[in-house]
Amino acid sequence: MHIKRWRVKLTNLFHHGGSTFIWRLVSLAILVLLGLNLRLMMSGKDKSNSYSGSRIQRNEAPPGSRHGRNNVRKLKGMKCEPVKISNPSFEAKGGWSHSGKGGYAIVSGTSYSGKQSIKVVNGGAKQTLQFPTGVRKFVFSAFSRNSGVNGKISSSYSLWCDIKLTDGKWLYGQHTNFLMKSGAVPYSWHERRLHVSNKKDITEVTCSLIFRNYAGGRAFFDHVRMWIFPEDVDFKDCKYTYLV
Repeated sequence: MHIKRWRVKLTNLFHHGGSTFIWRLVSLAILVLLGLNLRLMMSGKDKSNSYSGSRIQRNEAPPGSRHGRNNVRKLKGMKCEPVKISNPSFEAKGGWSHSGKGGYAIVSGTSYSGKQSIKVVNGGAKQTLQFPTGVRKFVFSAFSRNSGVNGKISSSYSLWCDIKLTDGKWLYGQHTNFLMKSGAVPYSWHERRLHVSNKKDITEVTCSLIFRNYAGGRAFFDHVRMWIFPEDVDFKDCKYTYLV
């Protein structure tokens, strides 16, 4: 109120009062000073809305707030978690069951890791794993090589998983195929990964290493791994570290 009253008085003086040019200059200078003072008072109000010296942006909470950006990572939780597989590189006996007519045989002299692998002529190896509550995504991985195989790439040479859901239903035949060359040309060690994502929780999986129904040849498998994921984490965001 005082500022407004002085502004009116000095303005009237500028237009009607004051007998000299000096009085008009003094009045103008006082008006300028009053304007600067008013601007400083307004800027002081703005500072009361700042956090640690910087303005809070719209839709952004200060650090430590419940709704701040710092909590986004916490909501997502872990990236991925390796699953313990029994005898994953076939360096010992046990852990696996025979699958198909011919099953498998542990052999030495060819391997991707360690000293041993399994050889399959017409069958395979399988293992059943239990999942913790809330798992809807997983990756199953293994390395394989083949020799003497003359045929086409198909599910007869693949990673294969049958999945049990919380409601007791099964999803059969989730698979990804290994590679081979035509004309019975050997194919060296290579990795395949089976990515599975489901809308319902998965409680159990039975996963197999399969080579069957070919006229000839053999396949070797080694270095088996598995990872489980939270529902909101993409497969590509996993570093795919594994348990020894």
